[in-house]
Amino acid sequence: MPDSSSDEQEVVEVYVPNSNTIEEFYTLNAKDKLKVIQLGLEFYKQGNTKMQCWNNKDWEDKITSIKSLHTDEKNLLQSEVDNLNKYVSQLKSDFNKQKSDLQESIQTDYDTRYSKQIVDLREQQDSLRNQRDKCNEKYNSLYQELDDKYQIRLSEERDRSDKLVKSLREDLDREKERYLQQLTISQNSTLKGQQGEEFTYKQLNLLFPSSEIQDTHCESGRGDFIVRKDDIVMMVENKNYSKNVQKSEIDKFYRDLDRESNNDVQCAVMVSMNTGICGREDFEFEVRNNKPILFLHKLSNNFTNLELAFKFFKLILNQKDMDLRSKEIAALFKNSATTIKRNFKKLKKQLDKFHSDQTDTLIQTQEHVFKLYTTMQIKI
Repeated sequence: MPDSSSDEQEVVEVYVPNSNTIEEFYTLNAKDKLKVIQLGLEFYKQGNTKMQCWNNKDWEDKITSIKSLHTDEKNLLQSEVDNLNKYVSQLKSDFNKQKSDLQESIQTDYDTRYSKQIVDLREQQDSLRNQRDKCNEKYNSLYQELDDKYQIRLSEERDRSDKLVKSLREDLDREKERYLQQLTISQNSTLKGQQGEEFTYKQLNLLFPSSEIQDTHCESGRGDFIVRKDDIVMMVENKNYSKNVQKSEIDKFYRDLDRESNNDVQCAVMVSMNTGICGREDFEFEVRNNKPILFLHKLSNNFTNLELAFKFFKLILNQKDMDLRSKEIAALFKNSATTIKRNFKKLKKQLDKFHSDQTDTLIQTQEHVFKLYTTMQIKI
């Protein structure tokens, strides 16, 4: 029945056969059922149109004609395509021939253009090879020359070293003999004193090779030695005791300086070879009869202290207007003497270390040279 409601569409009741093929249709909602019916009607219309084409002979003839025309056009196009393929093949063949001709022409031109350059480069290479061979020959000759010079120098150094070792051994033998003699006469104080004086006399000549050294130990009140150098006269009182020099010897040293017979003496030094001096520090400075004097301990361990003492005296005596009788000046020199001695020892130690380091470096360099020659299998 028609529904009079204005918000809903009009519904028509339709009866359809009960078949399994449309059973699914019953399960759809109203909207989907409407879509199925619309779609079926559209397919139905299209199907009638198609059936009309099938039943219309003119339509079929037209289709056949169109197919025939299409086939002819297809054959014509295929023929044109074949012709184009043949043309392309011909173009490829012509291109390959031109390419081959061009390559041959380029190769011929390249050979013609660069053959001379190749020949020139080969000649230049041969020239450079010859120069290299000449340089190698020159280098080998120079190397052989340097090696010969090195061998000669090495041989000379070996000879010098052998002579030096031989000389040192002889000196060692002499010192050994002298040492044995010292052991023999160590109990005889008179001979021991004479030996100390001989040793001191020898050392003085070594320290002052251009000076006049006078042995005065046999002269009364004149000390043991007089050193004259650079217009300076220095008296040396030498003591070679096994104990510290006693005060009585210092007093005798003072009396000798006070003698008129020693007015020519400008400075003096009392030295103890192996011990200290009673009541006096090492390198202690004093002034006696307006003459500077120094006391030196254990001189045999460091004889260069005597040379330092002479330089110290020379520095003082060169000051012509200086009054050594002034206590302030005497005290100043007394304080300076110890500092100068300490600095001198420090400097000597540094020089000895420098000499030792340089000697070690020289030895290491020589070892490296020997190793280099060994590595190069060159006999030394």
